[in-house]
Amino acid sequence: MDEFASIAPSVLRRDPECGFRAARVLAGSNGKAKLADARWAVEQRLRGDITLAHSELRVATEHNFSEPIDLLPEQRAVYHAAARGYLTLFADTPVRSVEITKQRFLPELQVRFVANPGIALEHADGTLELRTVRTAGRTPEIDGVAVHTAALLFGHDTGAPRRSVVRLVAADLLALDVTTLDVDPDHERPAAVEWVEQRLTRWQTVADGGRVVAGSDCSSCTFIWDCPAHATARSS
Repeated sequence: MDEFASIAPSVLRRDPECGFRAARVLAGSNGKAKLADARWAVEQRLRGDITLAHSELRVATEHNFSEPIDLLPEQRAVYHAAARGYLTLFADTPVRSVEITKQRFLPELQVRFVANPGIALEHADGTLELRTVRTAGRTPEIDGVAVHTAALLFGHDTGAPRRSVVRLVAADLLALDVTTLDVDPDHERPAAVEWVEQRLTRWQTVADGGRVVAGSDCSSCTFIWDCPAHATARSS
């Protein structure tokens, strides 16, 4: 399956503007990673500490959140506030972190779907939870893309262990707010495949147009380093 392109839900959810970018994405290229923003660095550290905190079936404690000396002072303040928020929101929920496969080949579309759906945790009753933590300071949402992702990763015909229910949990650790949704992967999978197909068609249409566009799409583009539009600007 190595000859098939990999596609991520974070890419599919965007509406492409530039044909150059769309063609590179559909060809399976990852481009060059861009520098992460400050909030992402804090959230990445939190996710790592939370995963480690639940290495066994248990609740997290304050001892699982050590001083993040690798972060800047402002980031440390957010980290500590978020850690307190996590302990408040999930104080009574023992869970165990588990490994999951984060990619599935979709034979209907001949592409590999690759996703990071959140921290994978298993409850005492065997329920799989995909927990996403944020530090945006507002009510978290679980959108259709998250539902599609769970369906594609855990539908019974994907080769994954049978999961009649996957629990999606989105938590904002600063707003102290949690949104929860139980998903039936088998029920949701047909709609998820249809969504991927529609989005791929949109990306392919833009790629076939071949138009190179320098604009708002550039801010998140990992191909800007060798983009013809920006090469022209650099040489002028």
